[in-house]
Amino acid sequence: MKNNNSGFTLVELLGVIVIIGILATVAGLAVFQIIHNQQEKLLEDQIATLKDTAVTYVLSKETYLESCGNALDTNNPDCYVNVSINDLIEEGFFENRGDICDTNKSVIVYKRTEGLITELESYVEDGVCSY
Repeated sequence: MKNNNSGFTLVELLGVIVIIGILATVAGLAVFQIIHNQQEKLLEDQIATLKDTAVTYVLSKETYLESCGNALDTNNPDCYVNVSINDLIEEGFFENRGDICDTNKSVIVYKRTEGLITELESYVEDGVCSY
């Protein structure tokens, strides 16, 4: 009499489970890397938007800064303006996407002169925005 046992052995099943586990690990790591990259991109975009928005806000308020050379001079209050992130949000200039920026902090807007070119620039301290 012929014994016809069709099916998988325990070793074959364990091999398939190991392969599926390896594939799931690789896919999971790839997904986490994509999420991390997107968070970094959102953070960079949010900081760039915050800096541009602060300059627009200062221009809209017709705040005139004295020319102070090429660098931010925090010892001379005529050279910079602290713009509260909360003020930017309340007045509709900025949307804090994902609540990644601390609304209790501020952005520094200053005038930079180099040769004949004078422009407003902004500075955001480290840690103002984080995820």
